[in-house]
Amino acid sequence: MNLHYWIDVVLAAFGVVIFVMGIILYMVPHWHRTRFSPTRFWPSVVGTVTASALEKTENKRVYAAVVRYSYRVAGKDYESDRVFWGPQEGPEKDMAAIVAAYPVGRDIWVQHDPKDATNAVLEPARNTAVSGGIYFYGIALMAIGLAALWLGLYALSH
Repeated sequence: MNLHYWIDVVLAAFGVVIFVMGIILYMVPHWHRTRFSPTRFWPSVVGTVTASALEKTENKRVYAAVVRYSYRVAGKDYESDRVFWGPQEGPEKDMAAIVAAYPVGRDIWVQHDPKDATNAVLEPARNTAVSGGIYFYGIALMAIGLAALWLGLYALSH
């Protein structure tokens, strides 16, 4: 077995790994949606924004929207800071818009888990963790993986 054989084997193995990574990347948004979609149908109660601020993170170009709110479920008081699923960090303009939408003292609708009222969210339909573009990256990786696998197997057979 010469060097060309091993190069072809590595190319085929690389193709398999990249293809599998593409499948995983393609499936992440679907998994994310199925996990968080039902939260849109959680019961809601009126809550009040208790804190709202824009903070700079360690990464100088990334800001965090810090919004805290209180709410009451079945006579018990709760607090949370989840506005939407995913990280509440991003460009200054986007995070400033979130902070502006939730000024201190504003009454808001809080969706809460009927099984665990400590688990709450303000915008359950909004998700910043996974963009729709990730589907295309997954498809691209699958195509590159298939091409590398095909090239490696083709070279091995000839």
